Amino acid sequence: MKQRLLLALLMLLTSAGFMKAQTIQVVPWGTSDVVLTFDKEVAVTGGTAELNSTKTTVTIKSGETGTISINTAQASTMTVSGNVKELSHTSIASSLTSITCSGNSLATLGLLNANGLKTLNASDNKISSLSLPTATTLTSI
Repeated sequence: MKQRLLLALLMLLTSAGFMKAQTIQVVPWGTSDVVLTFDKEVAVTGGTAELNSTKTTVTIKSGETGTISINTAQASTMTVSGNVKELSHTSIASSLTSITCSGNSLATLGLLNANGLKTLNASDNKISSLSLPTATTLTSI
């Protein structure tokens, strides 16, 4: 309950323009951890994710379904490693311009609200469901 209230407050602040947060849902597959690596420092709210000491790497332990909010006002790239079944980016505003999620077990990739996305590398996956922004700025898939 507290986690949902915190997430709702974060979304409210984001929509009011106070923070540039992104909500990313990651569903691990199998027994390996999922690691999200960013090019700049990030902050994490909600979920059971761990942030490393340099604040550029977020780890979601195997067996967890991680819906996390990430304040990525500075970060522009994200790399996903580990066995991931589903990756969804559900925020309103996005600073991410590049996502690399190749070599995973992705079946679902939902990036409808990743409006600033320019490059996407999702090779070597098992994608059966792909959602991209309609007003896209993608230059490389």
